[in-house]
Amino acid sequence: MLKEKIINDCCLEIGGAKQHITEIVDLLSDFQLFNNKLLNPTTIEHPNKNINLTHLIPPKGCLLTGESGCGKSIIAAKIAGNGFVNGTFHSSNFFQPIVVGKGEKMLVEAFDSTVPKILVLENIDLFCGYGKVESQLLDLLIYLIDSSKTVFILATTNKPSSISKKLLGSQRLDTIINISTSSFDQRKEILEIQTKDFRIPEPQKNNLIDKIAFESRGFSPSDLKNLCLNAFLEFTKDKSTDSSINSLLEKNVCEKHFDLALKYTKPASLLEYEGRVPQVFFSDIYGLDSIVDDIKSSVLIPAINGEQYRKLGVEPPKGILMYGPPGFESLASHRNSNKSSEGGTNRIVTTLLTELDGFTSGSNSEQIIIVAVTNHPQKIDTAFLRPGRLDIHICIDLPDEKSRMQIIHGFMQKIPNEVTPEYLVHIAQISKGWSGSDLMGLCQRAAMVSIRTDRLFGKVTKAHLEESLNEMLKT
Repeated sequence: MLKEKIINDCCLEIGGAKQHITEIVDLLSDFQLFNNKLLNPTTIEHPNKNINLTHLIPPKGCLLTGESGCGKSIIAAKIAGNGFVNGTFHSSNFFQPIVVGKGEKMLVEAFDSTVPKILVLENIDLFCGYGKVESQLLDLLIYLIDSSKTVFILATTNKPSSISKKLLGSQRLDTIINISTSSFDQRKEILEIQTKDFRIPEPQKNNLIDKIAFESRGFSPSDLKNLCLNAFLEFTKDKSTDSSINSLLEKNVCEKHFDLALKYTKPASLLEYEGRVPQVFFSDIYGLDSIVDDIKSSVLIPAINGEQYRKLGVEPPKGILMYGPPGFESLASHRNSNKSSEGGTNRIVTTLLTELDGFTSGSNSEQIIIVAVTNHPQKIDTAFLRPGRLDIHICIDLPDEKSRMQIIHGFMQKIPNEVTPEYLVHIAQISKGWSGSDLMGLCQRAAMVSIRTDRLFGKVTKAHLEESLNEMLKT
């Protein structure tokens, strides 16, 4: 059938989206069926010849949503150009020209059709702005959708929350399809299409695609396309490969080229969450010498010399749990706890465990150490504490007097001061039960007191420390 042929043709060029393509083509098939019957009444076959079907309203449109790069526009463009129904593709900013009234005229012309037609509106959220022009275009668009029976709207957006509820009403864009290509099989299909012209021997190609699909979680179709391009560029830059065309044709893209590309090709959707880790050295940590020694001996040295440990039959630790700042237990609390969100908590814990096992079983897992912190170790699900996950447990207790002295001395070294060592010893003695952050706060507050009393940014004195100490004792 024609419908199956169109779906298969689209899937040959767009991997991992067969379900979405099928949904859209089914809608278009209904749209075409309605139009054939309405425009050509002789095709109507109904037992009761007196029934009037001209009042029927065909499907009017479909909204494709999803993150940037998920393939919304290419799916819409491919379906619009398949010949099943005539199609035209427009970005929504095409209807927002500088000349007043021209946008409305072009929009009316886009809907002017006496035969079934697909109108693709990319980034339809541009119609839903708060300006006067956008408001007029939106009202006109709604009017044209309501009055037309021969135009099917295929709209795309990556901001579904910005779409006017009026557009999403019944018999308008009332079908919403979220384009998601996040599964392993979908990524595998996309990679097979993107690498179809690469010279990779078939036995190796299947294993390579499986490996890359597994390691590219979070990658959108455009990210995967970029990854394959970067892998090919690494292939052309390979020193073992002659840059001549003949040499390139004789060589193969292999696993090492993809491994190099994966190092700097990141999912675009995760870039906004990327943070910069501050440079903190062990020398910046005061009063925790024994803890630092434990971390070095039980975590860092085995991780750095992992191969030597494995020769002795010992696996380096995969994770470390430190008793410290709160937060981790909110994700990894015991499953089946008596909470109203029990089901959601269980799913989060299960997913987190799966991800931990994924980290520790990958080909580069020896380079990854999971670091977790909590101040409620008793609330952590015991599954996290098993060997192969968070192997090492280090308790960072409140500092004793000697440690408090080291912490205060370390922080005061960074601040210009005229405080005697004897007074610092006095503070260490009276601050029993204080944490390292409390002592850091004391030093910083004393510096602020110094700034308030001396606009020329003088030195911190005993009086400044006493004032900040009294303030902290009150709170």
